[in-house]
Amino acid sequence: MKKFFVPILSVLGLVAVGLIFFSLNFTVEKEQHLDGEMEKQYFFGKLVAERSYRNGQLNGLTKIYYGDGKIKSEWTFREGSREGLAKQYSPDGNLKFEDEYSAGKRVNRKEFDTGGNMISQTAAK
Repeated sequence: MKKFFVPILSVLGLVAVGLIFFSLNFTVEKEQHLDGEMEKQYFFGKLVAERSYRNGQLNGLTKIYYGDGKIKSEWTFREGSREGLAKQYSPDGNLKFEDEYSAGKRVNRKEFDTGGNMISQTAAK
């Protein structure tokens, strides 16, 4: 029984140290803007996300970045719901998906190959 108990404590200790390390290196900055509030999130000093808010809800463009600073995805929100185009990019910067949203529901998806050519398009059912 003791042999099993010691590894569990070791793993739990490592997880706790990891969570503390992560929380110390994750920062959020909020700036007041005329059209709402902009939130920028950083991890180890690198920008990982930008979000716009209005009246406490996501509103406007949201961007998520890869660790090297390249754009990973971008969505547009209106009053907390996805609206309009949402794009997802591969780590090398190529567009992978382009989704269209209306009232928070996906109505269309386009998928692209590594050369930027559309390879499929599906409408939501």
